[in-house]
Amino acid sequence: MRQADEITDRPAARSLPAPTGRRSPTGPVPLTLPLHAIPPPLDAVPVLPYLPAAVPKVSAPVTSQVATTLAASTTPNLNGGTPSTAPQPQRGHRRLIVLAVIVVVTLLLALAFRNTAFIQRFTGSGYDTNPLPTHAFPQPPFDGAEYTVIEQTVGMAEGLPTNFWQTSRAEINFVSGTGKFTIDYAKAPVIGGTIGTPQSTSPTVELVVDPRSSYRPGATAADAWIRMPNEPGWHTMALLSRNEIYMYQDVIDPSLRAQQPVSVVDEIRHEIPVTTYTYNFTFGDFYESAPHLFDLFRVLDGNAADDATVAVTISLDEQWLVRYLDVNLDYHAVLEHRATVDVDNQYPYRYTIELNSIMDAPPDIVAPANAVDESTTTTITAAVTP
Repeated sequence: MRQADEITDRPAARSLPAPTGRRSPTGPVPLTLPLHAIPPPLDAVPVLPYLPAAVPKVSAPVTSQVATTLAASTTPNLNGGTPSTAPQPQRGHRRLIVLAVIVVVTLLLALAFRNTAFIQRFTGSGYDTNPLPTHAFPQPPFDGAEYTVIEQTVGMAEGLPTNFWQTSRAEINFVSGTGKFTIDYAKAPVIGGTIGTPQSTSPTVELVVDPRSSYRPGATAADAWIRMPNEPGWHTMALLSRNEIYMYQDVIDPSLRAQQPVSVVDEIRHEIPVTTYTYNFTFGDFYESAPHLFDLFRVLDGNAADDATVAVTISLDEQWLVRYLDVNLDYHAVLEHRATVDVDNQYPYRYTIELNSIMDAPPDIVAPANAVDESTTTTITAAVTP
């Protein structure tokens, strides 16, 4: 084999020639250090195992400089680079400075614009929590309407406190300016502070009104209708105007809007969705709390003490039409304040106006053709409105 041949054929080792250069004046260079030059042995350094998949876990606190250096050198660099010993920049101070600047600028802006509505909404002052609008709404187009007006009064009758009803149902043609009214009268005693069941006091009264005259049926169905000239300023004439169909701004003025309602309810009236607002305030504050309503129902003025309660209920549809309006003065206070002093009179305390429907096509209302003139006028319908 070749390997054997190489071993056997290798020539014998030759001796190296002696050095021919200059010799050192101090003699040959020693190959070992003197005994006094050998440093003392260091303490044993703990060897930390190398774990490639995890950072080494030191089981005992590192106290010596050598051990700290060794532990740092044996820690694997997860980023694949050489560990950097340079100190990291301190960013915490810079962030605090930026935050302080933002706070100072915000406070200065809030101070400069503290009286604006935007800032006041955050502080809670000037924030308008009332959902009702602050502007008026145009009346939607319609040529006819049906509504009901109920007036309630209280007084003494046959020695007993008594409640009286007058219910007027109106059907109006706004194109021709004609209307048909049906009026019912009823009463009930007030026993133990509670109003009893109403009982009719007279037959139902029918009335047809046009711009010039009013008509009522004769004594019997066979008799002719009786024609009466309308008096100037007669309340019934106002009912022939579209203005008698109230809009939002007709009943809710800025003073009433500033009042917080005691309840807000979504409901259905005559198949129309409405939102109903209810307010309570003392009778002495009636004018200041709701000037528009006070003017509409001024007949209530003076009928009770100032500490009596007035409840107002208003229902509005999506077109801001007033579908229901009720002004109710506490009748107990009216009885105590007025009816016991003047037993011969009745004192209004409640009015209710309910819009049953509005019509695009006007109802067919025609004045009776066989009417005869009456020598004197009548005021039978003067109380159908407040």
